[in-house]
Amino acid sequence: MKDGVNRDYRQAYTAIRNSTLFTEKDRNYLLTREIQRIANTFSQTDFLKYFALYAQDVTDSVVVNSIKDKYALQFEEKSRETNTLVLMSKDKKQLDFEDLKKQYAGKVVYVDFWASWCGPCREAMPQSVQLKEALKDHDVVFLYFSMDKSFDVWRKASAKEGIDSYPETI
Repeated sequence: MKDGVNRDYRQAYTAIRNSTLFTEKDRNYLLTREIQRIANTFSQTDFLKYFALYAQDVTDSVVVNSIKDKYALQFEEKSRETNTLVLMSKDKKQLDFEDLKKQYAGKVVYVDFWASWCGPCREAMPQSVQLKEALKDHDVVFLYFSMDKSFDVWRKASAKEGIDSYPETI
């Protein structure tokens, strides 16, 4: 971040938050831009810290709720409480990895880790879909775990790759 080109979006957020130069509308817009950059760049801990400020700073609850919905994956608390991997299904239900393992115990499980921003992952997706089709008469469970931070980006990429109809798309 100290290369002279990239900015620390946390510092930018704080500067905008403390500035008296902006109208409320402009300030809300700029803070929304920065909170999204923080979500996409920094840790979950940093995002949650700044989102708490954001929820106080931005007066438009529709905008705040849309950010909360967009980054719903960042708000899962179960993994911090139980120290286990918690996933979110396409219908925004939290799934504990331990429960998922129990659900598919005794079965062959194919796990595909991917992300909307991962070119090689997306390039390999058609072969994974073909494999699923080829093994449809066998007792094989295909799990697609996305590493995306944004729920909307993940959902759109899942649809584009043709895996959004699979119940195991997580």
